[in-house]
Amino acid sequence: MSFLLNCLSIRNRIWTIIAILIGSIVLGGIMNVLMLRETLWHEKEHTTRQLVESSFGVLLHFHELQQQGELSEAAAQAAAIATIKAMRYDEREYFWLQDLGTPFPRMIMHPTVPALDGKLLDAQQFNHASRVRMGKNGAFTALDGRRNLFVAFVEVVNRGGQGYVAYDWPKPKAGGGTTAELYPKLSYVKKFAPWGWLIGSGVYIDDVDQAVRAQAGRTVILVAGAGIVVLLLASLIARSITQPLRLTVAAMRAIAQGEMGLGQRLRVEGHGEIADLAESFNAMLGHLEARDAVLARHHSQLEEQVEERTREISRAKSLLEADIEERKRFEDELESLRYQYELILNSAGAGIYGVDEAFNTRFVNPAACNMLGWEAQDLLGRNIHDLVHHTRADGRPYPVAECPVANAVRAGAAQRVEDEVFWRKDGTSFEVEYTIRPILDRGRISGAVVMFADISERRQAERQLQMSYSSLKELNAKLVKAQNQLLQSEKMACIGQLAAGVAHEINNPLAVIMGHASQLRATSPDPDVGARAEKMLAGTKRVARIVRELQNFARPKPPDLTAVQMAEVVERVVDLRQHTLAVSGILVEQDTPLNLPRVHGDPGQLEQVVLNLLLNAEQALASARGPQTGPQTITARLASEGEHVRLTVADTGPGIAPDVLPRIFDPFFTTKPVGQGTGLGLSICYGIVQAHHGRMWAESPPGRGATFIVDLPALRHEVAPPQAPAAELPSLRPGHILVVEDEPDVADVLRDLLGMLGQTVTVAPSGEAGWRHLNRPHASYDAVTLDVKMPDLSGPALWRRLIAHDNPLVDRVVFVTGDTVDPETNRFLEETGRPVLTKPVSLEALAVKLAPWLAAPSSEPCPIG
Repeated sequence: MSFLLNCLSIRNRIWTIIAILIGSIVLGGIMNVLMLRETLWHEKEHTTRQLVESSFGVLLHFHELQQQGELSEAAAQAAAIATIKAMRYDEREYFWLQDLGTPFPRMIMHPTVPALDGKLLDAQQFNHASRVRMGKNGAFTALDGRRNLFVAFVEVVNRGGQGYVAYDWPKPKAGGGTTAELYPKLSYVKKFAPWGWLIGSGVYIDDVDQAVRAQAGRTVILVAGAGIVVLLLASLIARSITQPLRLTVAAMRAIAQGEMGLGQRLRVEGHGEIADLAESFNAMLGHLEARDAVLARHHSQLEEQVEERTREISRAKSLLEADIEERKRFEDELESLRYQYELILNSAGAGIYGVDEAFNTRFVNPAACNMLGWEAQDLLGRNIHDLVHHTRADGRPYPVAECPVANAVRAGAAQRVEDEVFWRKDGTSFEVEYTIRPILDRGRISGAVVMFADISERRQAERQLQMSYSSLKELNAKLVKAQNQLLQSEKMACIGQLAAGVAHEINNPLAVIMGHASQLRATSPDPDVGARAEKMLAGTKRVARIVRELQNFARPKPPDLTAVQMAEVVERVVDLRQHTLAVSGILVEQDTPLNLPRVHGDPGQLEQVVLNLLLNAEQALASARGPQTGPQTITARLASEGEHVRLTVADTGPGIAPDVLPRIFDPFFTTKPVGQGTGLGLSICYGIVQAHHGRMWAESPPGRGATFIVDLPALRHEVAPPQAPAAELPSLRPGHILVVEDEPDVADVLRDLLGMLGQTVTVAPSGEAGWRHLNRPHASYDAVTLDVKMPDLSGPALWRRLIAHDNPLVDRVVFVTGDTVDPETNRFLEETGRPVLTKPVSLEALAVKLAPWLAAPSSEPCPIG
């Protein structure tokens, strides 16, 4: 070190000291900035943890209320969610709740992105977790940046109970919603084990970098100011030292070059080392004998200058090579980004194109070209509005100034349009919905990106659903009207006649709606259309159930008798309703010994009797529920009463009024509000019990609830139960079916259902048309579906004509009817012994009835669609 210092001039030594001093100041500033960053980071961790711990106390509070019985679990959870959803800090920070599900959890509540509530958090957009830390302390573990952040939350709390996760997340906007850009964020999460939840909150940490940059800027200014002052002082000091030295050196050089004689002397000024040097030099001049030392000294100075120049050239070469390498890396990254951009654009299923300020096409993806019927090279550089968006749906011109794309470019804001059309190259149009986002280039709007989708099929399906739903409402209104008419009837004969009329008038259109709704649900790719079709099916099934109850009441079905253990029947029905009754606070007490004799009955009908009695008791208890209500109980007992097995169902409800008790088994009699019952439940139970040669009655002592008693004959000799038929849909081979149906809509439904079963269909719109098809020479059909009631030539009349002419197709007839109440129709169907399809016709029933003639040789189930 001493040798190196001795090689430096006094001026360079002074500047070396100044450089060391300035470097110390710079180093101190850097350490200050680094310490500031570390301090801010720890403050973020501490703040987030304290806020989550405080909100965790909210969960503990509501859980304690649940444990104390003041709130149910659902109510406690709902109150906790509402409280935490409303909590905010720093104006924009919030808390969220999620479960601990695997492999992906489900969001319970997110206040700024409510669309995530209840959703499974498995989307690619959540794969931004970068670092995790198990527990409150310790080092962070780096991730690959592609880990699902919600899965990382679950892993942290499952391993340490709580911890930190760093990731990227959009910021909430002041007016609502979130930004499209992602920002670095640090979240603290903690496990709430009693409910299997996870609560967390986070803070954005980009402001840490901002604060560090601000402090760094201040430090740079401070260091620069101190450096300037030090440089000025150093310059003055160096000048005071080097000026005399330069004069001395100049004199020495002059003497060495012969310009100044050895007799000359340096001027000595002041005191100190410089003056001493001048005096010593003057003394030395007298003893100099040659100028070799001066020349050697001059040569040494020249070598130092050459070395300094060489070092400068070497540094410049290194900087140039580094700059070339950085430029090459930047070009490689730019090429990679361009390739990824093209890959995403070409793979997108939606149509995407970009325009400049003049609406000239800058890029377009293959999906857009396919939908518009254009080649990409024919669109690039041309005004795309004039090619695909020039005319409105009603045929009026669409000026470019009124186009939403132009509005988005002018306003600089994204827009969404849902009710317009685009035009293909061949001149046809299709309905679209599209989104426009302006393109910002260094703060200036230079165009827009448009993403669109063809929604023609979805709109058509929505219109069909609306028409079908209107028809369903009209049919439901007709049914309500028919029920009101039946409620005014007091004689059983009139009820039977009305039931037959309702079945005939409703089953045909009901079959049409059910068939189209089933086909739409099975074939529509749009989940919204499928959901609406499912609602239509639920409505039609409710109408069909009411019609069946009317038909069962007007013409009760004879029971399918076998040996039945009533204890097992009661057990199955109670198990079916046990959860619902427990949630309602109703206790079911059973006394159903298995050692009682069996009864000779239909298991399904007997289950319907027990279920209706349980539902009746449940509804009675629910109607009497209030703040002063005592324990609510339903008791089901079985006992042997001589040659009968007695079923008793009792409740602790309000009981039955004496004036109502004699009428409870009358058809359509009900004390429930409109829409909560058909009035057929108890009357159907009564009919079933009578069909089983049993007795049924009710007792209701004042203030002691209601008791229903059913006596069924006990079996002396057991009867083996029949084997249940297989429920698998038969496999059918392709065939040719003749559909004879005068209702066009019902004929269309049958054609569609048969088509789904792989059959070829010919439709005859009347009985006479059916006769002409069947009477042709060499007429060949695999099966014939024949409607019973037709105006010109009825199904029975056509059947008899086929028999009279010895038509071989008479053995391939399947009758179709919506009226199972008319005695004449029932007698005819029983006399023929032919298969019968009851409207509305289901796909499964149709396949079963056709199986005798069209059964496929393989055992595979029948394909549908």
